[in-house]
Amino acid sequence: MVAESQEAVAGLSRHARQMVRELAVIAGGIVLYFGVRGLITTRIDVAYRNAESIVGLERSTGTFVEPRLQQVVIDRGWLAEVAGYVYIYGHWPVLLITLVWLLIRHREAYRRFRNAMLLSGGAGLVIFALFPVAPPRFLTAYGFVDTVTERTSAYRVLQPPAFVNQYAAVPSLHFGWNLLMGIAAPVWGRTGRSGCSAG
Repeated sequence: MVAESQEAVAGLSRHARQMVRELAVIAGGIVLYFGVRGLITTRIDVAYRNAESIVGLERSTGTFVEPRLQQVVIDRGWLAEVAGYVYIYGHWPVLLITLVWLLIRHREAYRRFRNAMLLSGGAGLVIFALFPVAPPRFLTAYGFVDTVTERTSAYRVLQPPAFVNQYAAVPSLHFGWNLLMGIAAPVWGRTGRSGCSAG
């Protein structure tokens, strides 16, 4: 009985240490993100020039199709509404729920996907610092429409500009991380719990 109690306490202690370690990693990532965000605020003109360079490159290769594609979605009002709500309300819940599920039920898979997020996020921060890019929603002269802001104010509540790097359009971690969670989704169907620790 005593041995079982000690084993249970040791298990809880190990679990608590893992949680503290994961929270420390997340806190470190947030500090780095805000550090890079601070670098960008004085280089907004560079972010616009870089965005225009990308548009120029796409035009020269005949691949500048984004405004036309967006217009197809806008012309189907319901599709624009759905896309906007998925964009606003889907991002953080999808990330958090998937990662928590993996941490609790599939530790080995959690470690892989956590590391993929950290590595891609680190690469993204380097690119954001060296090559800031204004997002398409700021490039109205090229035919882009900020459908999210036009149709709802929730974006400013859930992702307030004061806490978001407005000039981190390339690469899109928003898209990339949700794609990563989509790749993780098949893990949900597996039964059982991995005995591996999330190290």
